[in-house]
Amino acid sequence: MSAIDTAGLSELLPDELTLLMSIGDQEHPVGARIALRMLEENGVRISEASVSRMLARLDALGFTRAVGRKGRVLTTTGREAFELRRLQARRDETFDRALELRSVSELLDWLRARRVIEGEAAYLAALRRDDDHMSALASEVVAHEDAARTGALGYRTVGMQMHLLVARAAQSPMFEALIESMTAPAVERVEDALDLITSSRGTLADSAAEHRRLYEAIRNGDADAARERMHEHLARLEQEVEQYALASDGAGLLTALSTLRVLGPRSAER
Repeated sequence: MSAIDTAGLSELLPDELTLLMSIGDQEHPVGARIALRMLEENGVRISEASVSRMLARLDALGFTRAVGRKGRVLTTTGREAFELRRLQARRDETFDRALELRSVSELLDWLRARRVIEGEAAYLAALRRDDDHMSALASEVVAHEDAARTGALGYRTVGMQMHLLVARAAQSPMFEALIESMTAPAVERVEDALDLITSSRGTLADSAAEHRRLYEAIRNGDADAARERMHEHLARLEQEVEQYALASDGAGLLTALSTLRVLGPRSAER
């Protein structure tokens, strides 16, 4: 799609997007009454007059056109928008399933994927660093060290913020979006499980020291070192998970994850 078409799609309100997708699913023109029924089937409660206004807005944005008195069909632009949104929904569903992390092997895969992606983000952060990003990173490193020293309840939140700040310091929308997705609220309980594992092994505070070394590499503009420091940090967490799982043939980690309500009925995998 063109930039104009994509911008137009982003202007749609949720109910308007639902209507657009409903029209796209139909083989024949859609009139106001049929549109109203389709919206109701999707949980949208609205008057027929409001539906008519929504259809007129879709027309004005170039997504639909009238076919005589039969109703609306998607324009070429509307069909492109429909396919784009359907692709986005499929991608989001796939990513959500990937982040369910229901087994030991899936948890390790999540950490490995983060190691690769965040390592490159750290590399770029060192190359593209600026005063604003470095100031934010410096403050976060100190806050993380203070939380580690005092045992503050917000320790994990502070630690995860460091990863997001590195992503922003990379000044790459692609890396920032990927890292924000991989550290989203959907995996917060998995982070809790990692805290449980590292606490039991006496290594919970190690992340603060590792983040300090990462920050120093970025501050010094040493891109290779920044990548290596991020790799070392996440590889250490991988090793912690593997050793914790091996200590009880995976049962200990399975119990930890289940207690934190991340697991469904599937068994742990190796």
